[in-house]
Amino acid sequence: MYFNRNLRNELFVLTEGQGYPSSLNHSKKEKDHLKKLTQVAFPILALSLLFAGMQANAEKNIVQTAAGNKQLSILVTAIKKAGLVKVLSSHGPFTVFAPTNRAFVNLKKKIGSKKFAAILNNKKALTSIITYHVLGGRYQAEQALQLANGYKAKTAEGSYIILTHNKNGVFVNNGKLIKTDIECANGVLHVINAVLLPPDLTKKMMGAKGVMVHKGHKMQMKMRKP
Repeated sequence: MYFNRNLRNELFVLTEGQGYPSSLNHSKKEKDHLKKLTQVAFPILALSLLFAGMQANAEKNIVQTAAGNKQLSILVTAIKKAGLVKVLSSHGPFTVFAPTNRAFVNLKKKIGSKKFAAILNNKKALTSIITYHVLGGRYQAEQALQLANGYKAKTAEGSYIILTHNKNGVFVNNGKLIKTDIECANGVLHVINAVLLPPDLTKKMMGAKGVMVHKGHKMQMKMRKP
């Protein structure tokens, strides 16, 4: 079964095989019937293709999905350097706020190249930053709109992020959600336009040792003195 378009009467016809072309000789009743068929068939086909696409994407975990997006390449590099690929590829589910490459470039301009390089080369700092973008559980953007404005959510890093929403969109701290609800096999990704920095990042960079603990679908960051 396939769709065949007759160029003479611009009528879309659902046909079986290749020997049943649309023709101007069809009666009005037949044409009306064929139009009704296509009106039903096209939406079903579109939904089927959309569902198939969502299913295909959902077969990839969070890290694999991010790796397939060129705009998230710096984030993926940071995840690898922090040694979090295995954790974020595990069962989950997780909700990850994923900063774009542009967001990292803006952070570099804001704090300077030396500090930015220091962060990228400091595993403890990277672990702190990445896990500050992660929530345990699968949360859609629509759910954020149902929360009280200014809702505080505890991250895998241990600190809280603040969720706000207004006529301009949904925000996580100072980062705006620019693409939402990217389904993954072990959670969901929301792309944001800023890198979120945990409140005590400086402390972690000064030598505190972070230990990642993964229990079931939750991640926690425990801190111990050096």
